[in-house]
Amino acid sequence: MLRFLLRRTLTIIPLTLVMAVMMFFLMRLLPGDPALNILGPEATPEEIETLKIEMCLDQPVYYQLANWLGGIVTGDLGKSFYHDMPVSKMLFTALIPTLKLTLLSLLFGILIGTGAGVISAIKQDSLVDRIIVVISTSFMAVPHMWLGLLLVLLFGVVLGWLPVAGYESFKDGGVVSLKYLILPILAMSTAEIGILTKMVRARMLDVLHQDYVLTAKSKGLPFWKVILKHAFKNTLITVVTLSGMMLAGLIGGAVITENIFAIPGMGRLIVTSIVRRDYLVVQSAIMLITFLYLFLNFLVDIIYAFLDPRVSYGSLKG
Repeated sequence: MLRFLLRRTLTIIPLTLVMAVMMFFLMRLLPGDPALNILGPEATPEEIETLKIEMCLDQPVYYQLANWLGGIVTGDLGKSFYHDMPVSKMLFTALIPTLKLTLLSLLFGILIGTGAGVISAIKQDSLVDRIIVVISTSFMAVPHMWLGLLLVLLFGVVLGWLPVAGYESFKDGGVVSLKYLILPILAMSTAEIGILTKMVRARMLDVLHQDYVLTAKSKGLPFWKVILKHAFKNTLITVVTLSGMMLAGLIGGAVITENIFAIPGMGRLIVTSIVRRDYLVVQSAIMLITFLYLFLNFLVDIIYAFLDPRVSYGSLKG
């Protein structure tokens, strides 16, 4: 187990750096001049050249890359070209809303998707089962962007029940601040609910026909005990596995969702920084998201290994 954990830990850093380097070069391929974006169209060539020198954009690309990577090692991500403030401070400010939105969406998707999948399996071939299957299939086909706009129109404009844009931290608004996250969470988690419902249903049906479950039923154990202690426990492995895959979809969906609902998170920061050609912010943001995604999947693998002893045994044998 220790060897497995060490090997997975050592893969996170190089993969994060590879993604960071790729984003570094992709940003340089975009048309547009960061200095011109900051100074505006009325700036003189001399002013633009002076600003480029201050931002080290006059240096060769390999020098800029080495300078940026060296700053990462020392914990200095540089300053934003556009805002003239530390990139690390901007990332920390934007990371909190994104983590809150992503984790709450993941938790909501797991609770609803798992519950619906279990009920659908228990009520196999009934009207309830058919309704859940149709709804979950429809959820899988709904894009985040279209659903987000539809929720804004229905609950924000027509009914006026919820705010359509903005963000308020728990520190400032308490539990009331959750009202700003209800629509974004619904928009982000719908597809994940559909996928999880279908997969949990299929796994639950498979487990319910296993010999040990049939034996438990034949012994006269209460129905709820057979479901929770025997069937559902083994279905959790599917839930944990899918939760790691769902993270990728939620992190990617946050870019669109945060821009629709004006949430000042990582997704919105990346989009605005790309438009402004704020290289350091985009590179650092993508690197941070990559690291978080790999790290969270690493945690999922650990949980998976504890739930399934066969994974732990295979990891020990290498």
